[in-house]
Amino acid sequence: MFILWTPYLIPFGFYTIYIMLDNDSTPRFLCLNDTNYSEWVLRMEAELIHKGLWTNVIEIVMDTEGKEDVDIKKEFETKLGKQSASKMAEAWAEMILRVDDGQLSHMRSKDPLEIWRDLQNVHCACGFATSLALHRKFLTAKKSDDQSMQSWIGQIRSQAFTIEEITGIEVSDQDKILALTMGLLPSYDPVIINFDAAPPESLMFNDVIA
Repeated sequence: MFILWTPYLIPFGFYTIYIMLDNDSTPRFLCLNDTNYSEWVLRMEAELIHKGLWTNVIEIVMDTEGKEDVDIKKEFETKLGKQSASKMAEAWAEMILRVDDGQLSHMRSKDPLEIWRDLQNVHCACGFATSLALHRKFLTAKKSDDQSMQSWIGQIRSQAFTIEEITGIEVSDQDKILALTMGLLPSYDPVIINFDAAPPESLMFNDVIA
């Protein structure tokens, strides 16, 4: 965390008082937009946890062991009623300050828990068409001529992560290997042939990377 100290001079009688204001406005990660929800939500959760604004503000912690559904619902409502107004306001402000203008229409509620759910509903469209489009983009990605292998592997992992976060569908090692190898330049064909000869049960994504 970077903290910038800004001096202010205030005359007070024969003295000058120096006040150092904490300017903790340096962005730690990109604001939420229409394409980066899967990365943003992970970092935003970490930010709220770091500032003590997650437990019983965004996530209501429940002990469900040995309890009936009625008791769980009652306890949940009780904890909702005991939420700290100041912490809710802080969590609301943290989220509002870390989104692009286009996301504000989804954040009209003053309840950070409701905002969190609304953003999830908006960005995690789990319809068949959305899932199909993400998988198609994943499997048809191509490594550019000037792109390093490290960058290409990172791109594949990032796209797989996005699919899993948005659709809730796990991307198998086989699909990751297909996306990784199908997007390679023809000069990598001899390497891919070696993979084809390997037993399927022994061919894991990390092995292909290595």
